[in-house]
Amino acid sequence: MGTMGGAAMALWLLAAALALCLCRSSPTGESCPPQCVCETRPWYTPQSVYHQAKTVDCNELQLSRVPWGISGDTQVLLLQSNNISAVSAELQSLVNLTELDLSQNHFATVRDIGLSNLSQLITLYLEENQVKELPDFSLKDLASLEELYINHNQISTIGPQAFAGLGSLLRLHLNSN
Repeated sequence: MGTMGGAAMALWLLAAALALCLCRSSPTGESCPPQCVCETRPWYTPQSVYHQAKTVDCNELQLSRVPWGISGDTQVLLLQSNNISAVSAELQSLVNLTELDLSQNHFATVRDIGLSNLSQLITLYLEENQVKELPDFSLKDLASLEELYINHNQISTIGPQAFAGLGSLLRLHLNSN
């Protein structure tokens, strides 16, 4: 190959690198956490109303914590099938979050999840963790929550005020506890 072949190869490599960089960015130009997929996806409310939602998909990545750098305008955060056992400040800036999937992780209590400041959360998936009880007021900050999936845990005790503050709740899945 001559100079022309080398130039064409260099141009192709540059285009491939640029495409890779664009794939790692969210639609707003913010970076996406490593290994996660950030894109706008269809999302349906519990009443089957269709929306486009900014989604960060970090499912099945063997993560031990919620990744930092998730954009504040994220609406759907998928963290299913990881090794997360506690969440502290990682979710606090996600004030637009409407769906959070933390199923198939290692949570022992609901308080380990750091659910305060998620006032827009509509759907919460906590299936297949090791939650043993639902204490009083443990979900009190989730006034907009309409769907709670907490089935397939080890819940044996539910406080009389465990669901206090969940005035919008439409679906509660508690089976197989």
